[in-house]
Amino acid sequence: MWLTAKGAAKSVAAVQHERLADADEAERKKAFWRERVAALKEVLEG
Repeated sequence: MWLTAKGAAKSVAAVQHERLADADEAERKKAFWRERVAALKEVLEG
């Protein structure tokens, strides 16, 4: 996972997985991270 500052009020987060078994597993990981980032956004903006 990488976090990069994009100015005083913005950041970019990137996550990379390697050696996933198949496309289904990749999609599950994407869904997991979408949910986690949405939860983080709620906490930060809450």
